[in-house]
Amino acid sequence: MVESQTQKVRISEHIKVEWLHGRFAHDKCGNCGYEGQVEQILAADLAPLGNHFELVLQVCPRCTARFVDDVPRTDYAADQLIELGWHTYQAQIGAGIWPITVPLAAIDKPPGARVLEIGGGFGFGLDVCVQALGWQGVGYDPSPLGDYGRKELGLDLRQDYFTEERLQDGRWDVIIATELIEHLDDPPAFLKLMRKAIAEDGVLMLTTPDGACITPELSNDELVSPLAAGAHLVLQTAQSLRMALEEAGFAYCDVRSEQMGLTAYASAVPLALKEDCTRARRLYRRYLGQRAASAVLGSDTQIGFATRELSDAVNDGDFAAADTAWLILCDGVRQRYGLDLETLSALPEGCGTASLSELVERMPLGLGVIFFARAMRKLGGGESRAAVRPLFELAMKGCAALQQALAQRLLDDKLADRVGEQAHLEFLSCEAAAGRLDVVETLTALSAHEARWRGFVALVNAGAYEAAARLRDRLGGMDGTLPPRLRRDVLLTSLFLELSPAGDRSRAAALLPTLLQAGEDEAATQMLALAAFVALVNAQMFDEARGLLKQVDPILLALAPPFTPGACNGLFAAGILFLQEKKTLSRSAASFARLRDWLVKQVKPGELPQSLFWHALRGEVMAMTKLNRGAEAQVLLQSFVPVYPDAPDDLVAMFEKV
Repeated sequence: MVESQTQKVRISEHIKVEWLHGRFAHDKCGNCGYEGQVEQILAADLAPLGNHFELVLQVCPRCTARFVDDVPRTDYAADQLIELGWHTYQAQIGAGIWPITVPLAAIDKPPGARVLEIGGGFGFGLDVCVQALGWQGVGYDPSPLGDYGRKELGLDLRQDYFTEERLQDGRWDVIIATELIEHLDDPPAFLKLMRKAIAEDGVLMLTTPDGACITPELSNDELVSPLAAGAHLVLQTAQSLRMALEEAGFAYCDVRSEQMGLTAYASAVPLALKEDCTRARRLYRRYLGQRAASAVLGSDTQIGFATRELSDAVNDGDFAAADTAWLILCDGVRQRYGLDLETLSALPEGCGTASLSELVERMPLGLGVIFFARAMRKLGGGESRAAVRPLFELAMKGCAALQQALAQRLLDDKLADRVGEQAHLEFLSCEAAAGRLDVVETLTALSAHEARWRGFVALVNAGAYEAAARLRDRLGGMDGTLPPRLRRDVLLTSLFLELSPAGDRSRAAALLPTLLQAGEDEAATQMLALAAFVALVNAQMFDEARGLLKQVDPILLALAPPFTPGACNGLFAAGILFLQEKKTLSRSAASFARLRDWLVKQVKPGELPQSLFWHALRGEVMAMTKLNRGAEAQVLLQSFVPVYPDAPDDLVAMFEKV
């Protein structure tokens, strides 16, 4: 261990690190066998649960692998993980099934192929192979997690290490080892064993963190996972992994680096991969849905599969599948925990401070993810932010409860962290949509640039113009990092703000050129032009609205039923604008007539027309009267005023006058 006077940086509650510069030592690389001078790049000081030890991460100059100077011994067969509830966590929320499915789906092997999974823990990788791809196989893992996976998933999972003696079982068409090799102190020995175990045309698939990403440029949060100080012994780079595979006898290797991780395929024959993300997604979603529906009611796997299916279905916009998953979850959670998800308004008592083993007995560990997905589903279905606000609040609390329970064991959940943060941002949008003035301070303090501007849009849409103006002034101008759709929304709501009592009409006119350039395609440009036109007419800025007619007129003329709400607003605004000048009265009457005809056709027997219908009829009558077509106007009034009891008083008076 190198002595240093440099200040160490804490990256988690129990780990401090120090970046080393120009430090060298004599050591042997466990990945390629090189022995000699190696660069030491990072020192880690660990104090987990009362213990204390130190490690140094080093770089092999031959293969570029990163390896630690001391190998801590870990008993993977110990029951400690089960005692703290890790098996429930993995089943319900922890295991990342989608990242496993994508590389597996690329392996072109027919149904019935023999598959071997090494170090798969609960066994979800093997389950995807068997249930989704139709392969047959076995898994080996010394952890008790495998025993739980065997019972819950119905797989041939053996709580043991895969050793040379297992080669008598025959060779395997596919071998998978996800997030395993980094835990081994002798990767070459493992890879040589895999070469003996695999069929001549078989495919080995590995995933592992990319050691090359461990640099001082990483944030503390980003560093924790790939470093995994005390657990990860040899971290591969694309170069070192390819070298290790080739030296083990795999003639053909395909190693990819993506999002701080490596995925490798290796074979003795040329690789024929079938990469199709759309197919993989379809296969994955079908797998989740079938497994959620067939698992034992209230089991960890049923709750876990349904939670994942709910979340992924909402992300994919598949609301029918999301609703099915929600019903499965409601039944499973009621059976397991006695909780009614439809009426739950608070976390069960004690969840906010519970240990993981206690939390698994009180609530689904993915409760935060469940309520976030449910809230987004309801928003997507047209429900108001006021209605979904309590769901986002529960999502935040559910994610926080899981994170604090994991933190007690030096762990965290990236999904819960991400969902909790997003739920908080959506909650703030709900507060902004309710026009709450105190949300301005919170939004201003956010580091998430997009979330602050979404809050601005919500405040304008809520009519909280003064609060929106205060927030806008604090945020300053937009930068080029906003997504195109959000940028359009900000520009459009900025126009609405300037046309409000809290705005400046001269600034509204100045916004128009920028607004009309914000559409990245013709459809978006047309939408912006029409929305701006409606806003200007509503503000009685008729000269400015006429200035937009060059862009808006073709849109208005091309409108055809069924009319969207935006189209209805456009037709009404056109009718109002054309009503202002004698030479355009005919166009005014025509615009109102198109709108009135469409709206009256939407009225079902026994129902009343929406208010915009009466406004359109009133405008049409006014235009006809100015055109000396009073008789036609009277016929119109007679057709509708006596029919509907909610006719406005002024139209009733006009009808009765004649």
